Amino acid sequence: MSIKIKNILSISIGILILFILILFSNISFYNSKRENVETLLTSTNQLIKSNFENFFENTSESLTFFANDANVKGALSKTDEENAWMLKIFDNIVKNHTNILNAYIGLEDKRFYIKPDQKMPDGYDPTIRPWYINSLKNKGTVQISEPYEDASSKQILISLSLDVTDQSGNFIGVIAFDLRMDKLAKALTEYKKFNSQYSYLLNERGITLLHADRTKIGGDISDNDLFKKATEPMGFIEYEYEGDKKIVFYEKSDVKDWIYYTVVDSKEVMQDPTSSLIINLSITVITTIAIIVFILFTSNKFITKPLHILSEKISKFGKGDLNTVFDYKTKDEIGKISNVLEEMKSNLTKIVSTILESGEQTNKSAEDLSALAVEFSTTSQELAEKVSSIRDGASNVSANVEEVSSGVEEVASSATLISQAAQELNDSASKSELSANEGSKTIDKIKEIIKEAVSESKNTEKNVNKLSSNAENVGSIVETINSITEQTNLLALNAAIEAARAGEAGKGFAVVADEIRKLAEESRKATEKIGDILNDIKNGTIDVDNSTKNVVNVIENISTSMIDLSSKFEIIQTSVEEMNSGIQNLTASSQEQSASAEEMSSAMVNVTKLIEEISDQITEASEGINNQSDGSNNVSASAQELSALSEQLLEQIKFFKL
Repeated sequence: MSIKIKNILSISIGILILFILILFSNISFYNSKRENVETLLTSTNQLIKSNFENFFENTSESLTFFANDANVKGALSKTDEENAWMLKIFDNIVKNHTNILNAYIGLEDKRFYIKPDQKMPDGYDPTIRPWYINSLKNKGTVQISEPYEDASSKQILISLSLDVTDQSGNFIGVIAFDLRMDKLAKALTEYKKFNSQYSYLLNERGITLLHADRTKIGGDISDNDLFKKATEPMGFIEYEYEGDKKIVFYEKSDVKDWIYYTVVDSKEVMQDPTSSLIINLSITVITTIAIIVFILFTSNKFITKPLHILSEKISKFGKGDLNTVFDYKTKDEIGKISNVLEEMKSNLTKIVSTILESGEQTNKSAEDLSALAVEFSTTSQELAEKVSSIRDGASNVSANVEEVSSGVEEVASSATLISQAAQELNDSASKSELSANEGSKTIDKIKEIIKEAVSESKNTEKNVNKLSSNAENVGSIVETINSITEQTNLLALNAAIEAARAGEAGKGFAVVADEIRKLAEESRKATEKIGDILNDIKNGTIDVDNSTKNVVNVIENISTSMIDLSSKFEIIQTSVEEMNSGIQNLTASSQEQSASAEEMSSAMVNVTKLIEEISDQITEASEGINNQSDGSNNVSASAQELSALSEQLLEQIKFFKL
């Protein structure tokens, strides 16, 4: 569905909704206005009712008051001259009460007194008048007559009448007031709100007591529906009179069975909702058609056509043509969409270019990484071979250390013999004076022992020198391992950098490179431990060498002393004390030599253990290097996979036309 049709449908729906709203608005306005009219008629009618009932009540009270006046009560027994005071009262009543037209009394003897003065017809008999007969039948209460024709003026009047009794309570006549119909009719229009509004008053028999139209006073409408429908205390009636629709509010009196009516023409107060609706709808239709034409013209020029052009460009853009230009520069929503699309195109072009460059660089890096992995694998194999050689060298070192340990044990044994010989020499010195022959033999034995000690000491010195040389060789091997480890660590670092450049695809290779770096670090630490151990071995061999030299020197001194002893054996008796002192020194030295030999033996045991640990660590390093070789193979496979993904990405990027 095109935008043009959608706009027409939207406008049509809006018009339909507007029509419905106008219809309901007119109906609501009609009902609201009717309620206002009913409220207004109700309040007006109630005001009229209240005023009239107050008037009749006040007038009735005045009539009752004057009926009880002594001058009135004695009127029957008085002459006309004596009733002058009563006439003055009647005259004052008329003058002071504007609504009262006449005040009068009809006596039982047919006399009639009235104010203002009027000429009555000949033979006028008040006792046969309606007002007189009505009060005579209903004594004790004020009676309101139906409208009747006045005998004197021939006007239609309404009278209030009350029977009069003398001081003894005997009926003497009827006193009455004639009401001014013009004043009462005017009171009916006092609260008029509409031109067609009027009010009237009916009694219980349907006789019109008061009406704005004085010609209708006294009329009988008891057969009219207007009277028959007034069955409730109050209500509304709609009826037609002479072709006009009327709205009537009625309310019955609370005191008498009268009915107050207020009438108004419906066409004045209630505008026809149908005609109003037609007018409003006509205006709405004309306005809407003009709006539709304007909207369609404007929509086609400023919305539909630009949207069609923009739709074609978006279609090209959706097919990957990044050369599409969104150049609609208006400030409306279409212009904003065009600007956003142009900005999105620019950003997408930059992103695609960046992805293309990154893909090519990633592909190249993957190839370099694959070559590096192959090189690393070869290096790992060479490193494994060198570690194997180191392990073999460590085994040789272990064997040499065992030989040194054996020599040290022999030195310890020789030291023990020397110590024993020194003790024996000491004993012999003590007995030198008694057994010279035995001393000579002992000296010979000592010479032989000294020769053996010198020989053993020299052997020990050679073995220690050999051990020191081997330790230096192992140190060279350890330095070689350190160099290889540093190269491995450097290769792992380069591999990690390349993996980081590869991004998500290089994460697996980064893990392998990190493992290689850890193994290289462990190898470096192991070689450092080996170096420390070798330093300890060197220091130990130096100490052993120094001790051996000291032993040789001591033995040579002993040999010289023994030569002197032998050459001067003749004078042994004279120098026995000096010889005893020398023997004691020899004993102390031999004990020190024995202790040193034991310490050397203990040190050799520790060296043997350290070399065994070095051998174990070299074995672990060999296994780690093998693992590095496997990791490099995995890196090579990952690099090949990364290269394939890069090529696939480059193929997908070709969808866009830059």
